[in-house]
Amino acid sequence: MVLENFLPNLTFREEDHTYWDGDIEYPSVTTILQEEGLIDTTWFDDWSRTRGIYVHKAVELYNKGELLEKDLDERLIPYLDAWRRFKENSDIEIIASEKIVYRKLWQYAGTLDIFCKINGEDSIIDLKSGIVDASTALQLAGYAMTFENYYSIKRYGLSLKNSRPSIVSFKDFDDFGIWQSLVAVFHYKLNHNLIKEG
Repeated sequence: MVLENFLPNLTFREEDHTYWDGDIEYPSVTTILQEEGLIDTTWFDDWSRTRGIYVHKAVELYNKGELLEKDLDERLIPYLDAWRRFKENSDIEIIASEKIVYRKLWQYAGTLDIFCKINGEDSIIDLKSGIVDASTALQLAGYAMTFENYYSIKRYGLSLKNSRPSIVSFKDFDDFGIWQSLVAVFHYKLNHNLIKEG
């Protein structure tokens, strides 16, 4: 798998969930999905957002062998246990965690949770502290399409809820065309001031 899609100089701006290369803005994959109405944020609250950030960080540090588990908030332990269980029962080789990827031509970026090989095949995994829903297929299509060999990359959503890993494989190639359409509509709206602030 080609690693040149990782753009270390791209900076992430937390307050508006955008990525920047100098003065060039790259909206995030999740921002595009939210703007186009494919992610329901109705049930998001401060704890669920914070939990998601901490779960991802705990998994990243665990993968690097840098996690001090004795200092981990007990509410995060079931999610880490689910990830550990998944790793132990899978033929997985982790190449990278929490890496920024981008598609310069279409001007979008995102942070890839897990970049790996599963059963020897190039794969990407999006971790969820809640459920894996239909929008995850498009989110992963967006990440996959930052690579030239995107058609051959396996896409998985992995829920770490309730200490039990639950994995969903996304195989529909139509997801790639839908993602391209969403990006085109988003940039049309952006260029014509049709995106509402906040």
